[in-house]
Amino acid sequence: MEHKNKETQLTKTEPEEWEWKLADEELAQAPRKKRWPFKIVALLIILGFAAISFPELKFILSNQLDFLAGNQNLTTDEIVKRAKPAVVSIEATVWDGPFRSVQQGTGFSISPQGKIITNHHVVSGSKQIKISFGDGRVFYSDSFTAIKGVDLATIELHSYNLPAIPIDKKAPQSGEQVTIIGNPLGLEKIAQRGEVGQYHLNSDNQTSIFDINVPANPGNSGSPVLNDRGRVIGVVFASSQMENNGHTEIRALAIPIQAEM
Repeated sequence: MEHKNKETQLTKTEPEEWEWKLADEELAQAPRKKRWPFKIVALLIILGFAAISFPELKFILSNQLDFLAGNQNLTTDEIVKRAKPAVVSIEATVWDGPFRSVQQGTGFSISPQGKIITNHHVVSGSKQIKISFGDGRVFYSDSFTAIKGVDLATIELHSYNLPAIPIDKKAPQSGEQVTIIGNPLGLEKIAQRGEVGQYHLNSDNQTSIFDINVPANPGNSGSPVLNDRGRVIGVVFASSQMENNGHTEIRALAIPIQAEM
């Protein structure tokens, strides 16, 4: 396949009211932003991760495995059953001199030809990308296209008859019930259900993101956010630890997909 990584310079989507601490692999330090009247301090974790660090991460985040119970309750859910075949596992191989690492994440197909959406940080710097469907089909690509201004990228498989999830042109609303399907902590196609919280604005590029009241873990990057019609309305890209009136909770952060596709 022709090598044609179309990486366009991206600006990190940084909510203006939060202080960010990015994962170790992120080189740029996020600037301080204006706060809201109530204190929100978010610890943002970019959710793609190197396979070599998986045992340590799994140990550190073991207290978040409660999401498995929620997944079990959703195994027969119609939205989950329809969407799961189109959710893929992504392994992006990155070489740094003689050293090799594998960035793992989630993606999903939006066309029978295999147009895959994931996060840019999952595939950034990769020489080879492995895309695995649940039915056993595996594809390899050495190219992707970055979407300008947001942490999103697309991969074209140029196949046929692949499962796909439709995109909804209507933006999600606060309080709307949504479902996330992803590959956290090396697990496959874990479903979680929650509600859309608030929208947050990135003052640098006026990009909106929204939070969801479910946790996200390494490997959830690129997970589709589905509405009650089973259509994609967003893409998970990070996790935030929010403090509000003394209460702390971990929330997934997502990029609305309508304005970007």
